[in-house]
Amino acid sequence: MHVKSDIKSFTRSLKIREKFYESPFTDNSLVYNKSRRNFTPDNPELKTIIENIENIQPTSFEKPDNLSKHERVALKDLKDQSDIIIKTADKGSNLVIMDTDFYRNKLVITDHLNSTTYQKIDSNCDKKVMEKLKKHVKSYKNCLTEKEQDYLTNFEWNTSNFYILPKVHKSKIIKDQIENSDTYCIEVNSPDDLKGRPIIAGCSSPTHRLSALLDKILSPIGNKVQTYIKDDWDFLHKLPNHMEYKKVTLYSVDITSLYTSINNNLGIEAICFWLDKHKELIPERFSKDFIIQSLKFVLENNNFLFDEEFYQQVNGTAMGTKVAPIYACLTIAYLEESKLFNTVLPNIFNVEQCKWISNYYKRYMDDGFLPLLNSIEIETFINCLNALHPAIKFTFERATFESINDIYSQTLNFLDVKVILDSNNRITSDIFYNPTNAHDYLNHNSDHPEHTKRNVPYNLAKRIICFVSDQEQTELRLSELKSLLLKRDYPEWIIQKAFFNAKLQGRAPAPTKNQDTIPFVTTNYSNYKSQNIIKQTNSSLANIQDPSLKNIFKNAKIIQSQRQPKNLISQLTKSKYNGNNDSSNNEEVKISKCNDTRCLICKYYLQPITNFKLSNGDLWVIKRNMSCKSKNVIYFLSCNQCDGKATYIGKTNNLRFRTNQHISTCRTGRGSDKFDQHVFECGKFAPREPFFKLYPMLQLNNEDALLTYEKHFQMNGYDTINAPSRRH
Repeated sequence: MHVKSDIKSFTRSLKIREKFYESPFTDNSLVYNKSRRNFTPDNPELKTIIENIENIQPTSFEKPDNLSKHERVALKDLKDQSDIIIKTADKGSNLVIMDTDFYRNKLVITDHLNSTTYQKIDSNCDKKVMEKLKKHVKSYKNCLTEKEQDYLTNFEWNTSNFYILPKVHKSKIIKDQIENSDTYCIEVNSPDDLKGRPIIAGCSSPTHRLSALLDKILSPIGNKVQTYIKDDWDFLHKLPNHMEYKKVTLYSVDITSLYTSINNNLGIEAICFWLDKHKELIPERFSKDFIIQSLKFVLENNNFLFDEEFYQQVNGTAMGTKVAPIYACLTIAYLEESKLFNTVLPNIFNVEQCKWISNYYKRYMDDGFLPLLNSIEIETFINCLNALHPAIKFTFERATFESINDIYSQTLNFLDVKVILDSNNRITSDIFYNPTNAHDYLNHNSDHPEHTKRNVPYNLAKRIICFVSDQEQTELRLSELKSLLLKRDYPEWIIQKAFFNAKLQGRAPAPTKNQDTIPFVTTNYSNYKSQNIIKQTNSSLANIQDPSLKNIFKNAKIIQSQRQPKNLISQLTKSKYNGNNDSSNNEEVKISKCNDTRCLICKYYLQPITNFKLSNGDLWVIKRNMSCKSKNVIYFLSCNQCDGKATYIGKTNNLRFRTNQHISTCRTGRGSDKFDQHVFECGKFAPREPFFKLYPMLQLNNEDALLTYEKHFQMNGYDTINAPSRRH
């Protein structure tokens, strides 16, 4: 059912290419709402091609469910459990099953929400934020394009949810249990030393779009930071090959609770510093005042929901808002460049020592790496870091000393790399796996696309080849990986081929391919394949006769891109906390009237019920709470003039607006809608209000799927106006 909607989106891309090919692009908006505008092809040959594509049926397969009936029941039971919480670990992708009381009372309430970082607020908080946001955007409309203004204010918002990702990799109790166990699953009774990373899931919050715009504006400055490390690959590139073993000791540095430790005043001061220093990287239309005031707006309106209570983060920034990483990175970089390197270090260390630290100290977010001169006391250096700001606290970890291949060496784990400095003054690297990493790679027997499964051993091998500098050690790590992949049911020939290709490319990164591609994006399901759509589209474009159309599509390559359907982890782990007091399983799901006494739709038309009968006699049960304000809705109308003999199913992205349209055309008879014409004529050209009964049927998260569902309901005779027997 979804593939038809995906085909429509794909053919729209073809129409857009024809309409705007080689047209000058003048819009400089950094963000904008996705356009829903559709086009009729100007070229008749393209029109025929598109009609043919839209009539293609994907290849269907009779494939049994990959879960048995008992497994389905078990999955439902797990989802309905209120006495346990299931989360993925902060690192390693392990599943952690926790007692609800332990999760709520210890990891969330005691460790976080009872701190001064958060405070309770009223439930109307985000509605007020949206009102303030619109005023804020309006006051800076000279800085923003019309598309940016629309993007920042015109969207369906939801309050953020607060949750914790358990840091099992930092719990000594859990790590000790893992080392003493050879089972796939371990049980630890409420470990006292388990902490969690606080996440505010704000992908639809009132401030999330403003935060996304700020991230785009500030991100280019990150590359100018002296200590900046982008990722593991960048770290390896900046790691020296030689260093005097007796002269230095390797250290890693960590910032405690970075995001929540940054005082808002400090963060704003830091961003002002960088905006002044790198004006050339910021588009001129974005004034400094707009950036700073917008950043304050995001920081001061970070609201969320936990266990039916509303909170606001009053200190620091949320891990979950888009601008947070670059904001945190630039704040610490400001302390480094304005204080550490310029004033603090020169007052304590000599010129050579200061230059050494400045050259070799590197940082990825809250993790730092430093080969420190033995003439410098690490405690003295950490004290220098801790003197930068009272709220920012640094800790350190010293390298361990061990014999590797009979060579005495220092080893230090940083990110996913094990750095080795041996007594021959060589610096080499190995791959580092956290002890809590279960290596739970995608099973080869899964229903994922073949190219996805083939890429798993290749990409894992490529990481080893890039991270491990010693050839013998590389072969050892690949042998270990092979054993892990065999346990995940990968055929040996696929593993060997992937390893060969990874070795063939070597340590160099994969070359960037600049292809003129048009993707056909659809969800991957095991019971149908869409390759025939790709094949026929490429064939149609290759055989175009019209010279101008041929020029438009001459270099285009149609490729298939697949979304992942909802997997087991996404079904079992949720951001919203329900807990023991959750009433969602018992709470009645229904159509509800809004609280506005002036709303005539709710007063006369909307039916506040939990189920109703469709025209074919089926009972439709409401699956989601809906009201007159619902968006992206399939709805059902029943004519009051003939006591419901005439019914209609339609779709809309704005139920209030569409209902008012129906009311208007039912009253006047001026319109092409068959149901509205029926109501007008059924009432002898003077129908009585209310003209019909309104039942929202189904609310969808994806507006693109509305057409697919509408057609499905209409083809199955769920209403009379669109019943198959009445179609012409």
